[in-house]
Amino acid sequence: MPDNIAGGINPSGTAKDVLNPSTIEVIGSVPMLTLEQVRERINMAHETYQTYSKLPASKRRGYLRKASELIERDLEKLAQLMSAEIGRPIKSARGEIKRAAFILESCASEIETVTKGSFVPLDVYEYPGGNENRIALTVREPIGVIASITPFNFPAASFAHKVGAALAVGNTVVHKPTISAPLTQIELAKIMFESGFPEGSVSILTGNSAMIGKELTENHKVRLISFTGSSNVGLGQFCNSTKRLIVHSRVADQVTKMLTERIRKLKVGNAKEEATDVGPLINQDAVGKMEDFVKESVSKGGQVLYQGTTPKIGSFFPPTLIRTVTDDTGILRDEVFGPILPIRIFDTDKEAIGIVNSSIYGLNASIYSSNFSRAYRLSRSLEVGTVVINDTTRLRWDNLPFGGPKLSGIGRESVHETMLEMTEPKVISYTLDRK
Repeated sequence: MPDNIAGGINPSGTAKDVLNPSTIEVIGSVPMLTLEQVRERINMAHETYQTYSKLPASKRRGYLRKASELIERDLEKLAQLMSAEIGRPIKSARGEIKRAAFILESCASEIETVTKGSFVPLDVYEYPGGNENRIALTVREPIGVIASITPFNFPAASFAHKVGAALAVGNTVVHKPTISAPLTQIELAKIMFESGFPEGSVSILTGNSAMIGKELTENHKVRLISFTGSSNVGLGQFCNSTKRLIVHSRVADQVTKMLTERIRKLKVGNAKEEATDVGPLINQDAVGKMEDFVKESVSKGGQVLYQGTTPKIGSFFPPTLIRTVTDDTGILRDEVFGPILPIRIFDTDKEAIGIVNSSIYGLNASIYSSNFSRAYRLSRSLEVGTVVINDTTRLRWDNLPFGGPKLSGIGRESVHETMLEMTEPKVISYTLDRK
């Protein structure tokens, strides 16, 4: 653990190896912190907050912009590290590192908007009496110590969204990455300190997830928790990837043929190879879950239309296209974080809406149609947070609200919304001298 992460080296004596899912090789290790050490880091964040929260906003903005520049400087190193620890194809990893730099720059730009207060002429209100001699100001202030928890997917973007937003408005952060893939986020924390953020403003917590999570939810010095994860805490890689394809019977054969041809061309392999389209899953447990999804679907009448091949070494699962005949199967009902695409055929719009809304999740959906009126009407009927018409569900705009109803979460995340959530409004009134 770097000296300047979480206030210095304080090893517990035990460590956890981090594996490359493409090769199953050890690429690093991190300490398994004790409960006492976790509390020390929370205490340090609490103490640092007393001074950090009083820094001028211009300084915080400058630190964020410097951090954005340093991430761009180290883009290839960070992308290679991310690719190694989570199995993200290197082409995609580079894009996410650039995105993290953009998010921090956006946080810097949003400070003025989010923290801007207002002047209120109280004489517009009849009650309470005497308002003609009063004025009021509204301001937004930081909350305190923010705990952020992220799964292994999108380590750079998730770190920037949570840690960047918290620091931008004057909070300090204790950050818990997944123990399976903490290395990219540790490097990003080092960059935050290099850019000027003071010691203790960011602390990285690695160790037993249940113990750390319990302490973060119960410690009274933690004022807000920002958590991202699937309902079973992160067996997945792209939360807004297309999990199921609902196709009208009129075009089902044509779509199936096109998809099969496209999937055949995908290269499955080591995430660091430039030609790789599909990398590994995070670990063998995730591979086993994919196998279970396919077996269950086939047992209920599903038909595997295409299944590719994978390297012999690594946590790989072959790209799989499967046609389902019932909605009572995990492959349609649950979050499938792997290269499996189930196809479900429908005949009427009402039937399609019912299939979509039967899910306990509701993050993103896509509608492909040349009829905008029909697509718009359908989009208003879907119980999801974002509807993308004629494009992929993988789209996300970092300054538009991201999230969804049901088990897809509580609240929305974007640069602006997150910074608002991490501040509190305060009203200050002043009674003028009476002449």
